[in-house]
Amino acid sequence: SPRKSALSALAASGGRYHNGSERLLGGRLSVDGIDVTSRTVKQRQRIGVRYVTDDRLGEGIVGSLSVALNLVLKRIGESPFWGRFGRMDRAAVRAEARAQIAAYDIHPASEQVRAGTLSGGNIQKILLARELSHEPRVVVFRNPTSGLDLKTVAHVHDAIRDFAGAGGAALLISTDLDELVQLSHRIAVLSGGRVVGEVAGDGDRVAERVGALMADAGETR
Repeated sequence: SPRKSALSALAASGGRYHNGSERLLGGRLSVDGIDVTSRTVKQRQRIGVRYVTDDRLGEGIVGSLSVALNLVLKRIGESPFWGRFGRMDRAAVRAEARAQIAAYDIHPASEQVRAGTLSGGNIQKILLARELSHEPRVVVFRNPTSGLDLKTVAHVHDAIRDFAGAGGAALLISTDLDELVQLSHRIAVLSGGRVVGEVAGDGDRVAERVGALMADAGETR
């Protein structure tokens, strides 16, 4: 990302913290100088850290809930969608859903249909809309185009480029080397939990150099 200081992983400092779905084995994480290592997932979200999962149905959405509710799923209990005494403001939720459906070219029959009935591409757009809305600062994208048609792949790539171009920090984790080369300002190769090399995304023979790092890492394991 252009904001090089947005996300930094510092050297191991010991200690263990459970953060979201993975346990941090060492080190600490900071976002623009704010230590988020021991923050809860909700606290990280408020700081602007978001995650677009590759498990769309199992982890990304609640298939039995409406598209509208899935679009505000991570803001349950918060204003303006929930008011006093925990009462949902249905009009505010519908208005948010309609705005995001239009902005991200989502195609449900209505915002009230069950999210699980949508195509994989539309579900992915729901995830993008939810995670890229309301001032995100750091977004982790994990295999964001796996199993999608070419039109939706282009839509996802444009969304990631727009986010990074506006100053956001995008961390892309992908098994598609071509995708990494197309989108990344720099590519790091990890092996055994350690960075074994880094390649600038705007350099020469990027895919070839990344492939060489991957091959070398495989031979030394």
